[in-house]
Amino acid sequence: MKYEYSVLVIWSKENEAYLAFVAELPGCIADGPTQEAAIANAREVAKEWVEVAIEEKRPVPPPMSSEDREELERANQIQIREAIKQSIAQAVNEIVPRIIQQFIKEQSQREFSFRSGEWYQIELPSSR
Repeated sequence: MKYEYSVLVIWSKENEAYLAFVAELPGCIADGPTQEAAIANAREVAKEWVEVAIEEKRPVPPPMSSEDREELERANQIQIREAIKQSIAQAVNEIVPRIIQQFIKEQSQREFSFRSGEWYQIELPSSR
């Protein structure tokens, strides 16, 4: 029987490799230095996944329909947007306090140098 499964490929900064997730097959993930290599490796891992499932008389999930894939893509986009929002919020929470601390430090140095100066009096000729 021929199966045509959906594969999501992403870059993993942590692994410094492309990861290919076979959406219909739980835990079926492969990697590679290029997208093409990750997909080729995913094909092999998926083939083995299906063979083992058949040998163990476990159900083999059917391939996704195009509608299912679109729904999954929408869900992924929502997750990506939320992850981006969280990353931005985290960055703001880390950066803004540093900027404020730097500003306060610079202001206190300016005030310190102003306060540490010496006062003089100057006379101006009268303007009569």
